[in-house]
Amino acid sequence: MEDSIFRFTEEEEKELFEKGHIVFDSSALLSFYGYSERISEEYFNKVFETLKGRLWLPAQVIYEFEKNREKVITKPKGEYQNLTKSNGRKDGGYLESIQNDIDLIRKNTKSIHGQIKTLAERTIKDDKHPYISQKYISEFKDVLKAFESNIEILNQGYENLLNDTEKQIEEKIKELDEKSSSDNFRERLDKYFDHGKPYSYVQMLEFIKEGQFRYENEIPPGYKDEKEKIGFQMYGDLLLWFQIIDYAKDKKKPIIFVTNDVKEDWWQQDDNGQNSDVPRHELLFEFKDKSKQKIWFYTIDRLIFKSNKYLDTEVSAEVIEEIQNLNIGNIDKEWLELLQDALDNDEDVRANHRYKFKGKSLGTWLTGIAQRNKEGKKLEIRAEIEELGFDYNLRGRTPEASTKRFIRKLISDEDPLKVNYQNWFNSIIAPKKDDLNEETIEQLNEVWELKFDEERYWDVPSRIKDRVDDWKEFRYDSENNPRGKWSTNDQEMGDLYTWVLKRKKDSDLMGLILDRFSQQELEELKVEGFPIE
Repeated sequence: MEDSIFRFTEEEEKELFEKGHIVFDSSALLSFYGYSERISEEYFNKVFETLKGRLWLPAQVIYEFEKNREKVITKPKGEYQNLTKSNGRKDGGYLESIQNDIDLIRKNTKSIHGQIKTLAERTIKDDKHPYISQKYISEFKDVLKAFESNIEILNQGYENLLNDTEKQIEEKIKELDEKSSSDNFRERLDKYFDHGKPYSYVQMLEFIKEGQFRYENEIPPGYKDEKEKIGFQMYGDLLLWFQIIDYAKDKKKPIIFVTNDVKEDWWQQDDNGQNSDVPRHELLFEFKDKSKQKIWFYTIDRLIFKSNKYLDTEVSAEVIEEIQNLNIGNIDKEWLELLQDALDNDEDVRANHRYKFKGKSLGTWLTGIAQRNKEGKKLEIRAEIEELGFDYNLRGRTPEASTKRFIRKLISDEDPLKVNYQNWFNSIIAPKKDDLNEETIEQLNEVWELKFDEERYWDVPSRIKDRVDDWKEFRYDSENNPRGKWSTNDQEMGDLYTWVLKRKKDSDLMGLILDRFSQQELEELKVEGFPIE
């Protein structure tokens, strides 16, 4: 029986490393910008030096590397800047949040001033009711004044923190800009790697025609990019693949393909939907059929490990471990960002192999982390997952995380529409009140009162109340309801009409919501024929 192209014996792998040509993709090259100087030196002086003359970069890799290198180098700039302001991002803006909370304390203090002043004015005259002694009112005013002075101390401390942090950020950004303008890594690549030539425009169009058929039928590689990229970029992986095949055919050499791309259109999936260490079988077959050569895929950390084994490159175990940790960390970081995105979109995230988000097996990754935790591994990732708000015991988002997101959203909303937040509160927050700590409940109450100038009620006995706020909004909408009636017709009230009509005909239904109306409103409803007891 002919040797299978879908697996390598140790002897075959040794021969591959001794004779094969090595092709890096852009994800593997760009990862060097996240490595320490020690890792880069070990790679260049030991691995690349040993493989010199067999290192090649396809034109598509060169294009993607040049296109993305500055973004990768300067990406930490955004991370630094995000410490102060969120700039629309879901995470960050920590200093901005501190300032908002201090401002919230100030606003609440002003509100307290107004309330205590009104209380004093209404109770100071001893010749009429209500009258109470002003002693403790005066004492409270003194306490409030002292509290205000402490706010100023707090604010000054914040200003010191802000100024120092901004100064450090400015210095870090300056260092990153200098690194971007003088890129030693890019210069060294030219010394060790030969470069491929790009396809002509006509050739690219022909390949893209084939790519359309392949993507429709999920034939690898590249179909996972179909929804995330546009134009020629959508077919970047496919063009790269064709260039590698052409190179192997021309050189008549087997290929070691080095990539940190972990998408399923490059790697075979195991029974749990996780990447195995075997390339997609379709790719192995196509490569052998077209080039008459063999190919195998390696991540950048596996390449350095195998080089030690077969080429005696003598890279230290510490460096190999550091690269492995960085690569695993980067992969987990991508999954954490996807989890954050899912939770922010109120996804019903599940830790099982069936759950996917944006086409990616997020549930499988969550399950894999749980399995590694049982082995005492990836415990720090587990902590980050739970900090985002995913509860492994509940197999979903924690009520505490949902409520804090609600609070953050309401604070940042400059012109919140109350009916939207009311519906959100009734359906997501209120039913989980017993699972929330008192501090979170108190914070939500304060923010609600600040934004809508009313007390936040938590008792929502049933979803029957859900449209009371819509109803009141219609009643006081002078443009759509100029007569100020509680009930008009279906053309004016829309889908609210049927809901209101049911309460007009059913005293039991109406009785469930009477506590939501003022005495004046109840009188108006009674006049219009609603069953008001």
